[in-house]
Order: sequence, then C-alpha cells, then structure tokens
Amino acid sequence: EAPGADELGAPRVEVLRCPALPTAADLEALLWRLFLLVCCPALLRVEDPPSSRLPLPPQGPLFAPPPRGGASASVGGAGGRRVALCFLTSARAASSDGAVLWNDAAWQCLVQDFEERTAESFESAFRVLRHDDSLADAPQGFLGRAAHVEPVPGGTERAGLSLVFAELRLVRAALEQGCDCAVLLSGSCLPLCPLDALRDELLRGGRSIVQYHFCRGGHQRLFGIEYGALQWKAWHRQELELLAQLKDEELAGRWGQHEEALKKYNLPPDEAVLVNELRERIGPLETRCERRPTTYVEWEEQGEGPKHARTFSEGVPEAAWQARAEQGVLICRKVAALGPESLGEWRAR
Repeated sequence: EAPGADELGAPRVEVLRCPALPTAADLEALLWRLFLLVCCPALLRVEDPPSSRLPLPPQGPLFAPPPRGGASASVGGAGGRRVALCFLTSARAASSDGAVLWNDAAWQCLVQDFEERTAESFESAFRVLRHDDSLADAPQGFLGRAAHVEPVPGGTERAGLSLVFAELRLVRAALEQGCDCAVLLSGSCLPLCPLDALRDELLRGGRSIVQYHFCRGGHQRLFGIEYGALQWKAWHRQELELLAQLKDEELAGRWGQHEEALKKYNLPPDEAVLVNELRERIGPLETRCERRPTTYVEWEEQGEGPKHARTFSEGVPEAAWQARAEQGVLICRKVAALGPESLGEWRAR
C-alpha cells in the first residue's frame, strides 16, 4: 500500500520504489535491498570485513532510476554497445508536407547534441535501420544515415501481418550490425530525452521493454494467444536472437488465417504475433521483459477495427512529458513538424 504523507516526510525514512508494476523478480530484488539496508549496519558494527566480502545489491533501473532529461551518466559497460534505431516508415504515412521523417531538424539536433555532450561519434553508439517499401529515392537529412532492409514483398499494410515481417527484417539487421538493443520507431516519433540518455536507459536494465497486456479469455480460446502488446517496443539481444529465428512462411501459415479476425477485435497481428511466439519459447513475459511503454501514444475515439493514434499538431503534449517523468517513457509518437517556437521549447525540455 502507498505510504502516507506523514511517513514519507518523516526524518530518517528511506523510500524504496519500483518504477512500474513490479514483477516477481522486482519484488525479490526489492526485498534483497531491504535486507542489506537493515542488516549491513549491524554487520559492520560487529565486524569490519573487506568491502569485497559484502554482497552488493542488484544494479538496474529498480535501484538506479534513469535520469529524467538533462545530462545522463554513462552506463558502466555501455562502451562499444550499440542501439539500433529501427524505423518503420512509409510515404503513405508522411507528414502534411510529405516528409517521411516528420521532424528531421529535431533528429539532426539530437545527433549534434549527442556528439558534443559525449565526445563520441553518433555511429559508435547507434545504427539507424529503415524498412520502407514505398520510396525509391534515398532520403536526405537524418535518415540519410539509415541502412535499408529488404522490404516485405507486396508492401506493408496498416495493422497487418506484413508489419510483423517488416519488424523481423529490422530485428535481423540489428543483430547483423552487432546491436545489443533495437527500439522500434515510426517516422512520426520524437525522443523526449537526449540520445545518450536514450541509449543508457535502453541498455541499463538488460531486459526488453514491452507494454504488454493479458488477453481476455475469449481471445485466448479463439486465437490461442495470451498477450497483446503495444507495437512500439525495445527488444534486447536475447529476445532479438530468438525472434530472428522465426520463419516468415511458418508465421504466415499459422497467423494468416486469423489476420482479419484479430483486427476486428482490435488485436492487430503486429501487436499480438511476436509476443505470443516469444511466450511459447521462453515462458511468461513477466520473467524477461519490463512491462512499460517506450512510446507515448494517445488514441482517437474508438471506431470499427484497429485504433488510430492521435496526431499532436501543437508540439509535444504536457501529458507526454509527465509520462516521461513518471513512467520513463522515452519517445512521443505522431508529433507534427515543429515550428521554430515549438522546436526551441522541445530542446529546452
């Protein structure tokens, strides 16, 4: 239960927090921290052993909350580890001015800021990968850095099984590029933190970040699935390696028959297939993944079929910054092209 305000403000009180809905592993780690907090002072009074003999609490996002904006400390061991920025883009999802990447100037600012803050090259920390079956010309600007993956034959369809195949192409490319983590993005995505903070927070916990939910009993009976999940997620290397082994033809044979029915129940294949394939191979996602969003999204009023994300035409909404502070959300989706004033405000935040 939540402590009262009088308890939180009491002298000599230390509050231990979980950043999100705790898993069994989080609770075990929390109890371990509590044990050390209570027992170590007594142990030190009885005997003064070398520090090497004292067990250390687990390291990770539970006990070292990621910085919220501003400069971020480099994660131990992050040197040489890369994050793949995996873009699913399409001319059919371009901004009002026809740009596939809605905020190219902002992404360019992020790259410049990263290199100035860290004295590292952008390419030493990131790989930009892109799946797009609708454009023939190589883009300029930020996406000019992108390596293109072979597009899905026949193109991709919104909320369709083809997006699963596109995601798997990006997954395999991320592994080929030697990346330890791959975060899925659209052309309308805009980070809510500097790129060094983005990299450090994605690598810090060593686990995939997936906003999954448990399906209703009827969906489990109809489709044999246990989970649904937000399309925008971050896969860590252990899950990347498992996903890379999936075969498109086998997935098509199994899931193709359910594609239209899944959409009808607002469970599009790109939000159901991979998380359930993983569950069958590794067991419950709770043991392997952090259950929280990487990306802030708002939805239009529910209609027939899959939901549509709302476009933010006046810059990043305050609710997204609040989600950044409270939930560690890293990215905001469907931010329309920022004008000079909105761009300056975003950079300041």
